[in-house]
Amino acid sequence: MATPTYVELSDFIGETIPGGDAAHHAQAVIGVVQSMVSAYTRGVGFDDGPNDDLRAVIPSATARRLSNLNGVRSEAMEPFSVQ
Repeated sequence: MATPTYVELSDFIGETIPGGDAAHHAQAVIGVVQSMVSAYTRGVGFDDGPNDDLRAVIPSATARRLSNLNGVRSEAMEPFSVQ
C-alpha cells in the first residue's frame, strides 16, 4: 500500500488541512513517522509500502506529533502543572 497522505490525515483528525505549506508540513511529518515505524519494525510489513496494520498507526502518530510540535512533556505555571 502507498504512504498515507495529508488528505487521509485530515479525514482521520476531522479537520481540513489547507493546501500549501500546511499540507507540505503534514506530508513531511507523515514521511518521518513512516520512517520511524519502518525502523521500529525493522522493515517488516513494508514490502510495497506499509501494510494495513502499520498504515493505521501512521496517521495516529502523525496527528499526535503535529499536536505537540515542541515535544513538550510537561508544562508548569505555578501553582498548576500538566504532564
